[in-house]
Amino acid sequence: MPKLESIIELRIDTLPNGEYGWNAGFSARPGDCLDNELGLASYRDCIARAAPIFPDNSLVEVRVDGISAGTWPVHALHQTAPAVATEVDQRIGALLLSSRRLDPNDPSLAA
Repeated sequence: MPKLESIIELRIDTLPNGEYGWNAGFSARPGDCLDNELGLASYRDCIARAAPIFPDNSLVEVRVDGISAGTWPVHALHQTAPAVATEVDQRIGALLLSSRRLDPNDPSLAA
């Protein structure tokens, strides 16, 4: 299998009601879906529910609301999904915080 075909995208999105949903598919085959689910309470729940469906010997790129949080070997999600979820939370939180600091029009930054 070519390397690109072994990369899975796990896309986690915030839903309008504040819950989360996920969709997973191979990067090389847009439109193909391994599985998906809606109505979960957190990123952690999405990662934990999605991890068992991923085939071995793949890489998983986790994206949250379109932002890449990183890429992990599938076995990391199979064995330590909670640790991966914590790392995703930290990375996304840091990215959002730094982007808020850079936006001079952000009203929450007004003194």
